[in-house]
Amino acid sequence: MILAEQPAVGRLPPAESAAAYCGLSSREFPSGTSVTKRPRLSKARHPRLRQSLFLSTQTAVRFDPLLRGFFERLVKAGKLKMAAIGACMRMLVMIA
Repeated sequence: MILAEQPAVGRLPPAESAAAYCGLSSREFPSGTSVTKRPRLSKARHPRLRQSLFLSTQTAVRFDPLLRGFFERLVKAGKLKMAAIGACMRMLVMIA
């Protein structure tokens, strides 16, 4: 699903741009009365891709030792579980 929804590999050279293309970049609130809000995923593009990534990331966090360790480190550092899942989704896209 990731490779089917992405454009050609030559058009997205760095892995960070592939994650941003999927809508997995964080959206911060830099000014105004909403400065105290938590950052969240931008959700700018491809909801079907994010949905399939969410489900596959939950499976990967359960069974893949690399992503499981990354997830546990984030949760131990004080991140919310959903924020850690979002970071793992981004890592999964960057790996692919």
